[in-house]
Formats: sequence, C-alpha cells, structure tokens
Amino acid sequence: MRTRTLTAAAVSGLLLTAVLVPEEGAGDAGGVALLQSDDEPPVIDQGGATCDVEPGPDPFYTYEPEYSASKTYDDRFAQLDEQLPYLRGSAPEWENWTPQGLAHWPDWDGRGNDALLVTAYRDGDYARIYSLDPETGALLGAVEAAESHVGGIAILRDWAFVSGQTEDGRRKYRKYDLNELRAKLLDSDPEGAPSDQLPNLDDRVGEPAELDLAYSSFMGTDGTTLYIGEYFRGNEDTKRAYMGAFSVGESGELDLQAEYGVPLGAQGVTVVGGDFVFSVAPDRTETAPPPGEQPRKGWSYLYTISAADMAENLIRTDSDGFDKATSCYRAPAMSEGIATAGDRSYLLFESGSQKFDDNSPVHRIEEIHVGRVAGGGGGEPGDGQTSTTYTGPTEADYHDSFTASAKLAGDGPVSGARLDFALGEGGGSQSCSGTTDSAGDASCTLTPNQKPGPTTLTVRFGGGDGLQPSTTTVPFTISKQETALAYTGPKRVANGTPAHLSGVLTEENADGPTVSGREVTLSLGTGDSRQECTGTTNGEGIAECTIDEADQPLNDDATVPVGLDFTGDDYYEKSSERATVLLEYYTGRSYGISVDGLLGIEPTPDTGQVRTAQASRHDPGCAVGAGLALVRAGTLCPEVVTSLAPGTSKATTTVQDASIGLPGLPLIELSGVTARSTSTCASGGSASGSVDLTLRVGGELVEVTGEPNAVVELPGAARLVINEQLPVPGADHGRTVNAVRIEAGNGTADVVIASATSDVHNCA
Repeated sequence: MRTRTLTAAAVSGLLLTAVLVPEEGAGDAGGVALLQSDDEPPVIDQGGATCDVEPGPDPFYTYEPEYSASKTYDDRFAQLDEQLPYLRGSAPEWENWTPQGLAHWPDWDGRGNDALLVTAYRDGDYARIYSLDPETGALLGAVEAAESHVGGIAILRDWAFVSGQTEDGRRKYRKYDLNELRAKLLDSDPEGAPSDQLPNLDDRVGEPAELDLAYSSFMGTDGTTLYIGEYFRGNEDTKRAYMGAFSVGESGELDLQAEYGVPLGAQGVTVVGGDFVFSVAPDRTETAPPPGEQPRKGWSYLYTISAADMAENLIRTDSDGFDKATSCYRAPAMSEGIATAGDRSYLLFESGSQKFDDNSPVHRIEEIHVGRVAGGGGGEPGDGQTSTTYTGPTEADYHDSFTASAKLAGDGPVSGARLDFALGEGGGSQSCSGTTDSAGDASCTLTPNQKPGPTTLTVRFGGGDGLQPSTTTVPFTISKQETALAYTGPKRVANGTPAHLSGVLTEENADGPTVSGREVTLSLGTGDSRQECTGTTNGEGIAECTIDEADQPLNDDATVPVGLDFTGDDYYEKSSERATVLLEYYTGRSYGISVDGLLGIEPTPDTGQVRTAQASRHDPGCAVGAGLALVRAGTLCPEVVTSLAPGTSKATTTVQDASIGLPGLPLIELSGVTARSTSTCASGGSASGSVDLTLRVGGELVEVTGEPNAVVELPGAARLVINEQLPVPGADHGRTVNAVRIEAGNGTADVVIASATSDVHNCA
C-alpha cells in the first residue's frame, strides 16, 4: 500500500516526453507495425489522448530506413549542426557514452551565454556532464561525476540536480554547486585533452525526507519548481508511474509539495509556457521491419498536458494515477531528456550511442533536435479576437529579478488564461508564464541573464477555448549591474615578505551574489610606494594575488592602505573599495650606563629609541669611558639591529669594565659585561635575553649562573639584580635585559650597567 500526506500545490502545465509503444496492431498509421511485449502495458494513447502518428513525406533525420515519426514532429523540429560528443570514436574513452538528461543553463559562463547540459553514462565508468552551445550543439566543456547510471538533470536556484542509479540499484539524486560546476567546465579542455582526463566534480549526495528515491529517474523544472519522476513501464501489480513536485531551499534542500501520475515510460519533462511531455525506451518492444530486415526498436511520443488536465493527475489516494493528457504526437525513437529556453524546446536521444549499434533502432539520432512545442490554454483556437497589453517595467539591471505583467482582453477581460512572457530572443532568452485573474491580469518573475543593452520583451497568448492567439512585443532595456568589493585578505603585512591579498566581488552590495571570472586589481600603499597585483574572481567571487615582496613606509599608526578596484565590463559597473592593514615593525634601544637619583647620569652612550619596518643598524659608536667618581665605566658599545623575513630586532650592549662605590655599600666591580635581547616574529614569535659578566662584591667573586633576575642582597636595604629581564608593554613580543642593576636604599641611587631592549609589533 502506497500512502503519503501531500500538500497540493498550484502547478502549471508540463511538457512530457515519452517513448511509447502501442499494443500489437495499434497505431499503425505510420506504415509500420509495433510489436508489444505481452507483460508490458501499452504506452501509446495514454490519458485519453490519441497520438498523432501520420508520417511526413521528408523527415530531416536521415538514418535508413527513413521512417517519419509524424508529420507534426517533422514540421515543428529541426536538428542542431553538431553531433553529440562521446557517442562513438577511434579511442575507447570516446565510445559508448549514452546521453540521458538535458537541461538549459542561462548565463552559464557569467557572461550572458547560455548552454545546454547533457548527462551521459557508460557502464562501469564515471558519469559525464557536458555543456553544448544551444545554437549549434558545439561542445563547450565536460566534467566527470560520480559513477552512476545518470538520468535527468535540472538547473534551479544555485544548483544543478542530477538523478542516478548506483551499482546496487538504488536511486539517488545529487546536487552540484553551480559555481563549482561552472569553474570546472571552464577549466576543461574537452577536445584538446584526453577524454579520460576530464576534471572531476566532488559531488554531495542528499536524500530528501519523505521522498521514495526509487522514482528518481528524470528531472525538469518550470523555473520555480523541481520535478523528479520515475521511469516505469508498468507491471502486473501496478500500471502507475509517479512524479513529485518539489520546492528548492537556499541550500538546495528539497520539500515535496505534490505528487502526480505521469505517462508510463516517461524519460524527461519540461515546461513550455505552462503546458506540461515524457520519454520511454522500451527494452522489449520492436518495430516490424520491411521484408528481409531485422526488427527495430520502437518510437517516442511527445505528450502535451495543460494545467487544467495536469490537475486531474494529482495523486491524493492510492487509486489515483495518470488520467488526463491533452494531446500527443509521435517522435523519433529512443528520446530522452527535454529542456526549454524561451519558446524553443530541445530534445535529446540515446539511439545514436554506439551502445545500440546492434539493437537496430528505428532511427539513429546523433544530434539534439530543437523545435517549438505548441502551448496555450489546452483548447483549440476560435474566432474570438484577443489583445495582449504589456503593463510591467521596461528596464531592469542584469541579474535583478523583476515582475513582468500584462493584460489579456477579448470582448472584456479574459480570466483563467495563460500568458507566456519572453525576455530577449533565441537561446539567450528568459521565459515565464502567468495565469490571468478576473481582471485579465497575469504576472510572473523574470531575471535578465543576457548582455545589457536594448532588447525586447514579448507576451504571447496561445489561444484556445474559442479565442484567437495574440502577441505584443515592447522595447526593454537591460542595464549593467552594480558591484561591490570587500577586502578578505590578511590583516597584517610585513616588509620583505610576500603579501597575499584577496577580495570578493559581489553584485550590488557586500551581501549580494558573487561575481566570477572578473579581473580585480589589489594594491598596497599609495603614491610612490604603491604596489599592485591582479587576480581573477573564482566561482565564489574571490580574487587573489600576491605582491612578491612588500615594501611600505612606516607611519605613526603602523598602517598601510589597501585598494581593490574593478574596472567594470559589458555586464557590470565598476567599483572600488579601500581598507587598511597593520604593518609589522620593530623597536629597540641599547645604552651602556645610566644612574638615577642623587647621582644623575643620562643613558650613555645611547642608540635612542629605534622604530622601523625595514632592515636597519643603529650604532652610535663606543664611548671610551663614562661616569663619575663613585660610578665609573670604561669602553661602552651599544647597538640595535633589525632584519626582515622573519622580522627580528636584536639589541646588544658591551661594557669593558665598571665599578660602583656608593656610600655604605661594598665596592662592586664588573668586567667583560654583555647584555643581549632578541625579539622575533618567526615561528609564532618569541623574545629572549642573556648576559655575560664577571662580578665581584667587596672583593669576593660572585657566581653568575645566567638565571634571569638573580638578586644579591646588600646592606642598608639595597640590592643588586643580575640579568634583570622585563617584558615590553604593548609589544607582540619584547624583552628588556639589564646586565646589572643596583638599587640603593631610600631611592638614593638606581644604577644600570649594560641595557638592551628589543621588541616586535604587528607580527604578520
């Protein structure tokens, strides 16, 4: 028992493509007899429709014998110039690929060009998705996907959905991010590179809740709803095939809205102005051949189902099924996916694959067929005159959705009729449809994808229910889309090292859709110090480039301006953005001796405070001697050195010898004094220090272990600190090292011998 709770959704008509086979002896108007397997229900004349099988005199598909599918098909369709790729070839990797699904991708390359996407499988190999020019059928790009017997494909929102069957027979669907798919198709070299070295997609597999994936075979869309259906020929237990209507969330999640019965043998579905067709390849059905020839595989049929008739196929109970079709006509053998762009529909066939060379198909179709499938209210046109008037906007930005609207009138307002809207012409057009209300008004949403500039918007009423068709065309202007830039690179840079800059280009504002395939200039600094590089935005709108070696001056704030500039093109307005980053810099100071208190000696000799973002050396020269009678030092030499990549500050002070004879304290004698301080941004950053010296207090030798901040207590609350090490406030990493510090009681004197300070800031 098959039961489920469904939310009915308003659904406009579907165009279904089906390879259909009549019962034995039925449908013989085409001059050939179809042989039907006893255990398969007939697939011709379903839903109460009688399929048109009257042959035409001169079919354009030339494969012996030249059986015409029907005059209706031959009059409405033609074929693209180029043969489908991968059907057959001299190398194994070019053979036996069987096309299955077909989808139309507006603005597939981000430059206003449309493409057809085809899925194809080969047993035991990766699936393929390739893009074709919708005007010629020429191959534009190709990628590999997960191994599967792939089926339908549909483009909706930011996703490509692909149905498939795994090795264990389970039905699944996959969703691919369009930015990733676009980037890999553009990167592919489908004709120059070996066919077995195509880019491979990393797919993500999803299973929507409450969906029986056993019927994930074909796919289609009307621009707002995703339709997923099953290929089913019927059996002794059931004669029903199913199709679900799904809404698609922002992240590609699916939500089942309604379920419909569809023709047995359905292989593809599309929407043409609101009318709903399916595709069948019967395994055991053959066409009776002329004398002396082998039996050949059966035909296809195109079923048109109006919105009103499709409502009759809504499944609410287990007894519901496919009950109503509007019209049907025969098509060439082994049709598969079907897709629509504007008023043109494209039909794909698998009969041209080398896989079926031994199966004697009625036709071997190696090209995509393109034609205009009639749509309208589901009834026949009559004598009632109608007029269609466009009432919506006549200008919109590229990629900005707008509501197109129109009014249909006869003797008065016409309600319940479908109006088809098309922006532009041919493969670059966008289309939608709406149903008129009691005032005769209909509307729907269009999103311009073609190159900005003047174009047209056409509204068509197809006629029906006693009313004549009517059409109106108005001028329409597509304007360039505004853009915005945002800096996304590192917040800090360092001179002497590469600066890896990046930014994101979006439509309209920082929260808008990303823009791919555009060149952005990124820069550091201004004026004479300006450095720049260029990057091309990827599928996520990110442009990246590297300045080989940053070389920027240090200002008071230690900041560097960053610039991002997009010059604009035929589709997008120019934009710029400014930001700031921090500049890595280094400071330090060294001096030989200083005395605070009753005895005052300024730091001598002294490098002064060093602050730089470059490699440098600061050496004031050695002093032969310094001090007073009570505090004396000989030959003092301070130095601060900074270096780049990695950024490092090194401070060093040497003092040949010194003596301190303060009242009330024993004589302190020093020799061979060196104080060192090193701070670096390398390996996460660090600061260190050390001292060397020989120390005597009151004539007694004091052991110097190298331990920081070692204290020797002196009389009268005085103390002597050896290897004093202190952090530097405000630095990323820093250290002050004083070889010896004597603090006399009551603050009468504070003596420092050999001081070295180093610190680093804004480590990148």
